[in-house]
Amino acid sequence: MRAIIEKINILKKEKKYDEIIVLINSENENNDEELQQILVDVYSEMQNFEKAVEVMNEIIEKEKSKKNLLKRSVLLFKINEKVKALQDVEDAYEMDKNDPNSIKGIIDVNASLGNYEKSLEYLEELGKNPNFNDSNLHERRKNLINLIKMREESDSYLHLIGIVKSLAKNDDKIYIAQKMFEQIKEKQ
Repeated sequence: MRAIIEKINILKKEKKYDEIIVLINSENENNDEELQQILVDVYSEMQNFEKAVEVMNEIIEKEKSKKNLLKRSVLLFKINEKVKALQDVEDAYEMDKNDPNSIKGIIDVNASLGNYEKSLEYLEELGKNPNFNDSNLHERRKNLINLIKMREESDSYLHLIGIVKSLAKNDDKIYIAQKMFEQIKEKQ
């Protein structure tokens, strides 16, 4: 096994990823997790995140660990499967509610889905976690609060635009909407 790993490391340095894949697939009859993890890393290096997720699925079928779930969540996020990524980080969090990486994953994925309030809730929890030390915590909190405010503000503008549209004639709608946006820009 060590000889295979050494050969893989040499091929990695030379960026011969296709050869690594062939080597692992030919030598990994027992689906050794270490070799499968290397395969995931190789597919990630090749930007083939779909294939990396497939291999992670096989790994997780055998061992559903926090580490494996977090790794798959990152890969799912990269292929825009954010709801599935959120499920993985939430499952990892359930395995260890004090793990800062799980909590950070929940914060980041929720924020990318527009669930800013949920992200803020977990960010507050993260701030109380003795295992977590991040100088950017205050900045992250401020950014989430700003995103919440911006969404609320844009929702109120959308409501106003809807009212104007329902009251105005077709020709006037564009002109009125344009004037409203000009006024909004001036206020900012």
